[in-house]
Amino acid sequence: DDDLLDDDDDLDDDDDEEKALSTREAIKAVERHLGASVLGLGPASAKGCVLAAVSPLMSDAAAIAAVRSGFALAAESGPLAEEPVHGVVFYVDKLEVFGSEGAASFGPLISATKKCCRGAVLASPVRVLEPVFVCDLRCATQQHVGRMFALVNKRRGRVVSEDLCTTTGDFVATVLLPASQAIGFPNALLEWTSGAATAPSMTFQHDFLALASADNHADLDPFWRPTTLDEREEFGDAGSQTAGKDNDVLANAPRKLVTQVRQRKGLPVELRITQAKAEARSSNARIRG
Repeated sequence: DDDLLDDDDDLDDDDDEEKALSTREAIKAVERHLGASVLGLGPASAKGCVLAAVSPLMSDAAAIAAVRSGFALAAESGPLAEEPVHGVVFYVDKLEVFGSEGAASFGPLISATKKCCRGAVLASPVRVLEPVFVCDLRCATQQHVGRMFALVNKRRGRVVSEDLCTTTGDFVATVLLPASQAIGFPNALLEWTSGAATAPSMTFQHDFLALASADNHADLDPFWRPTTLDEREEFGDAGSQTAGKDNDVLANAPRKLVTQVRQRKGLPVELRITQAKAEARSSNARIRG
């Protein structure tokens, strides 16, 4: 039994050494790509986040460790919806610490680093990512194919491939469907196609996909606002209370998802509440009267 325990300890040590070696190799690869010194990598939940230094920093190991801790907190809990941040590189230009020395004095440095990292994320164009399902759809009749794709588009799905099965004559398609839109999708598919489309085979994809399939900023950026005259004519004024529901810039897909997550977590949200036209007219009449 003692020999078995020793063998298990040796295996754990080998695994730790392999993880440390892979981490060092990853840091060297990132340094070669960025041309900067890497101070640390993000947590496992924050994929692709890196903390890098543009120039050599102070040699205080405790201060650098505090900066790493603040960076890890900011990467694990982003500013949009307190969710992990993915694929962001944070650069540190300069680090100066004033005040008394000691481990207790670096608490404010951790908080300040976290706030700086979160502010840096909001200062740059942001994109919202979400997990997706890979769905294999099959439709028996050609006249219901349009209805099937209409449902996919309504649920913000993206068609990857489509083909016609020569043996059965069924229309086969592979689509990527956001996980938030996958609830109730099989039943809705049967209803929309009158039973012609079979219940899809859905496989969870661990990769992440940008919310919108379009390339315009109105569909990708949750904080996008119309600036040019053409954009205002198409989408309306973001600050106007008369904008229609379909043209409401505040209600694009990324913004809706962020708002839903924040509401579910009890975080403050920005909502625009408008009155019905009849109520608005009666209110104006009372004011004028």
